[in-house]
Amino acid sequence: MRDYRRAGVLVRSVTEQMERLAATDGSPSSLHALSSSLERSGDIELAEGRRSEALVFYLRSLEIRERIVREFGDTPESLRDVGASCYRLALCEEGLGNPADAIGWLQRARALTQRIIDTGWATPQNYEDLETIEAFLGRLREGA
Repeated sequence: MRDYRRAGVLVRSVTEQMERLAATDGSPSSLHALSSSLERSGDIELAEGRRSEALVFYLRSLEIRERIVREFGDTPESLRDVGASCYRLALCEEGLGNPADAIGWLQRARALTQRIIDTGWATPQNYEDLETIEAFLGRLREGA
């Protein structure tokens, strides 16, 4: 059994440090570190079944990732990060009984992934991401 409580304490400590660094530095790397730390906090909440709490962390992470794209330009990595946030938000929304919202997040993740592929930046991981997104969309649509 995993000790999510202890992991949550550690991740939150790192997140606080990353928030201070991002506030003073504001570089893409410090913002990315903060968004990743927030995402990990969301992952822990989701693993513990606290979807509403996870949603809050994922939304904060998405906001920072969108800022990175807006302020520093889109790269395959930054677009994939935004798409990953959208995918995690879809997981939360599905678990909260909001399939329409989950579909909306997945459609956005799919569009971002397709954009990466269409611009020639694709890696095998992007094609795998697209398959995963499509499978999740199909499952949600079948249940609708």
